[in-house]
Amino acid sequence: MGGVPFLADAAAWKAAHVDAGNKLVAVDFTASWCGPCKMIGPQFEAMQPQFPHVVFAKVDVDDNQEVAAQCGIRAMPTFKFYRCGTQVAEFTGADVSKLRMLLQMHGGPPVDMKASTEVIAFGLKARPECNGRRGVVRSFDTTKGRYAVELGDAGDMPAETLALKRDNLMQALTVALSEPTDGSPGGIPEALSGVPTVVLEGYDPDTNTYCVSSAKGSVDHVPIACCSLPRRLWLRADAFFEAIDDNGDGQISFDELEQHLSGLGFKAGAIDHIFDLLDISRDGLITKEELRQTLVTYEDPALRMALGLGAPDADDVFDEVDVNGDGEISRAELAAYLELNSSSAADVPACARTIFKALDINGDGSLSREELRVGFDEYTEFRRVLGL
Repeated sequence: MGGVPFLADAAAWKAAHVDAGNKLVAVDFTASWCGPCKMIGPQFEAMQPQFPHVVFAKVDVDDNQEVAAQCGIRAMPTFKFYRCGTQVAEFTGADVSKLRMLLQMHGGPPVDMKASTEVIAFGLKARPECNGRRGVVRSFDTTKGRYAVELGDAGDMPAETLALKRDNLMQALTVALSEPTDGSPGGIPEALSGVPTVVLEGYDPDTNTYCVSSAKGSVDHVPIACCSLPRRLWLRADAFFEAIDDNGDGQISFDELEQHLSGLGFKAGAIDHIFDLLDISRDGLITKEELRQTLVTYEDPALRMALGLGAPDADDVFDEVDVNGDGEISRAELAAYLELNSSSAADVPACARTIFKALDINGDGSLSREELRVGFDEYTEFRRVLGL
């Protein structure tokens, strides 16, 4: 079905992870009788060619009960994501947007390249002298699956156009650096200590790392989990923008921001502070571009408060919040934690209700360790800037 294999037993499950090496493994736990599974299943399959550095697989929970039980599957569809045999994310439900977001977050470099996209060639074995050369995508040949890339002058090499595979192209993106919060191995290399942003120069699928450049020079083997891709940040900023821009005029006024944040329990002083940081042009209005820039630029404690999840390690926070040690976080435990750790003027009970609703993915009235991990992944940039 769509080229995505079903893992029939425990042996096939183990083999799939071994064969994947360092690539992300995305697994759809499904059932033939499940309505939502039938809806999202074809879309999961359609995403496979869009993420060449991800291994896609399916598990029918009725045919492979051993693996389903081993993975703690309680509802379908459930999607789990693994790297090197370690789970890095999961969610339950037929949420296509969340599926794509997690694939983009954990699955390697972005793959959609339109004409005029600036790129860098890498990993070329037949033309190694072209590795590192910058160019521009001109077209895509669907029959051959190759991009026509016009490479610019480089030393003694004149400009030329090559037909290159997607795996040999890296978008020249500026990304923000941060320590992984999803349990991924590795961290920011010491050579990049204190560097806020870098430019992606290449990608190594064998180690699932980027080569980056900064004012300190080029650095290899930077884990992808350390790099926050602007497109992902912008999509989140845009979603937040649309939620606040009530009149749809393409700008956020102070009144619109105040109405939204006051509903979350923020006091006047905190709202004034947030608006001041967002209104970069000082014209009394917040544009979508200003919100995008702020999302990448600022790491202000007051802006991160709304979710109250400022600690860098989801598991550390889970252990602190789970006071009774039963392996689940209740609403009361979360509210008590925020009461002790909140540093802004936000109304804690209101924030606790909002946070709990956002993180309780399966709606069972408690937060599991995995749900909190997913929450850290999904809301990391919101916590850093707007906390939403």
